[in-house]
Formats: sequence, structure tokens, C-alpha cells
Amino acid sequence: MAVNYDQEIYNGAIKGGTTPALATLLVAQSRHETGNYTNNQTKTNLNLFGFKYSPNRTQFNKKGNISPEGDYYAKFDTANDAIQNYLLWLSTKKSNEGGNRLQEFNKLKANDTTTFANKLKGYGYYGAEVKDYIRGLNAALTRIKIVAFYNRNKMAVNSSVGIGLVLIGIATYLYIKKNK
Repeated sequence: MAVNYDQEIYNGAIKGGTTPALATLLVAQSRHETGNYTNNQTKTNLNLFGFKYSPNRTQFNKKGNISPEGDYYAKFDTANDAIQNYLLWLSTKKSNEGGNRLQEFNKLKANDTTTFANKLKGYGYYGAEVKDYIRGLNAALTRIKIVAFYNRNKMAVNSSVGIGLVLIGIATYLYIKKNK
């Protein structure tokens, strides 16, 4: 696959205010919803989460293909538009905990597919059995290809490597000077 949707979703989610753990769960969810990015909605509508068209979120989605239920799937111009639509949905909907869903989901750990799936089911996000959705999320987690730590901490990693090289250089210089 030429496009790394995993990385695009992860980066877009992080930029949109999710924790790295939630960003990872969203990548797993997208893989599960799209059959690892191979279904028709991904190919024709760039719909990475199975969203239906909503006129309330028109800044990101357009009317795509007709669904089996007679309504329309959402169509997106970019992968980033798809993730921003999802984040808009999370941040504008109330959670069961009193805040919004984005705040609620940001408390999850990356491997907490059970809580994530149960919360999504409680919000009417999917119609499948919870156990099947959890199984799909867990399978998707094993396929995710993201560079999470380095991309988020590039400056810190590069600085640490630089400092380490300077220290090695100083130690080598002192060792050579002492043994002359």
C-alpha cells in the first residue's frame, strides 16, 4: 500500500488532541472498519471509519455512495479530513461521564479494546456484537504500522543522541590525553 493510512490517522489524531493511546485505538478501529483499508468505502470515498454522511459535519464530509440502508456514506477528500470528522464527532458529543467523548476516550490505554468497544457500542457507533468488534480491534492492533515515539519526540531523540556523542567525544579525548 503506497499510502500509510495508519501513520496519517495516528498523526492527525495526535494533532487533533488525542493521547497516543487513543490515536492507536483509532488506527485499529479504522483498520477494522475498512478491512485493512481494502473496502469500497475506503477506495471510493476515503471513508476510514465507516461514517455515514451527516449534514451537520459538512466542513469535512460530503455525500458519498448510497448505503445498503438507503442513506449515504460520508465521502472525504483526504485522510486527514476523515480523522478530523471523527474528532469533531467525539468532541461535540456528550459522554456518559459528563464531559465530551474525546475527553472520555483519552483516558483509555492503547490495548483497552474492551472498554473502547463497549463505549462505542453504547453510543450506537456500530451494530455488530461487542465480542466481534473487540476481536476485530485486537487483530487490527497487531497490523498497525506507526512510528509513534520518534515522530512525537524527534527533537528530544536527536538532542539525546547529540549529547551522547559529545559525551563520548569528551571521554575519548580525556582518555587519550591521560594515556599519552
